[in-house]
Amino acid sequence: GLVDNPHRAEQHVLALDVGADPIVIFGASGKGKTSLLKSMMFDLAAQLHPNAFNIYALDFGRGGLRALGMLPHCGAVIDGVKADRVGQVLRMLRGLIGEREEKLAKFAGLADHNIQMRARGMPDAVLSAVAVVIDNIAEFKDGHEALLPELISVIRDGRGFGIHFVITAGGVGDVPAADWDALANPGGGRPPDPFTTHRFLSALEVSRSVGPGTGWTPRILVARAGGRLIAAAPMYA
Repeated sequence: GLVDNPHRAEQHVLALDVGADPIVIFGASGKGKTSLLKSMMFDLAAQLHPNAFNIYALDFGRGGLRALGMLPHCGAVIDGVKADRVGQVLRMLRGLIGEREEKLAKFAGLADHNIQMRARGMPDAVLSAVAVVIDNIAEFKDGHEALLPELISVIRDGRGFGIHFVITAGGVGDVPAADWDALANPGGGRPPDPFTTHRFLSALEVSRSVGPGTGWTPRILVARAGGRLIAAAPMYA
C-alpha cells in the first residue's frame, strides 16, 4: 500500500517487516485494520510458496479473515467463538516451537538451518515461516482470558523459531494497564504526567471523548521486543 503525507505532498510505499518484532495494528472500528491484515497476508502469499510460508488466523472480527482460508498457505481460520479450536491452535504452536527447538539444536539458528538444508539439496527439510494473525485482540482477552498467558508465551518464544504474530487492536484499552503504566512510570513512584496513564487514556475512549464522530480517532503506536512492551505513544488523528 501507499502512505500519504499531505503535509509534505508525498507518498511512499508502506513496508512492514513481519519477520522482526510482533506487529500490532491499532485503529478504531471500521477504519481498515482487517483489510490491512488481509492485504499483508495476500501479498506475502503471492511472493512465497506454501512450503515456505504458512498462515494461521484467529478471527475475532466478525468473519473478516475468512477469505484467507482460500490460500493454499493457510492452515486454518478459526472463528473466535470456538474456544476449543482457539486453545488447539495455541497448543499446536507450542508443539511446533518444541519440535523446531530440537531440530535447531545443532544449528546457529533457523536461517542457518535452512541455508544448510538447501545446500545439501534437501529443500523439503527447510522450515517455513509461520504468520499467526489475530484480528481484534480485545475480543480474545474478553472471551479467552485464561489463554492469554499462553498466547503471550508463544509470542515471546516463537520468533526465534520462525513463528511471527500480526495483531489488530482498537485502542489503549487493548493494552494491559500494568504494561502501559510501567512505561509511563518507570521509576515506580508517582507518574510524572498523570495524563499519560492507562486509566486516563482509557477513560477518554470509554466516555467517547475521543473516537468516531469526535474528530479525534485513537492511533496508539506500540513497540514490542520478544513479546514485551518496550514503548508506547498515544496519538490521535
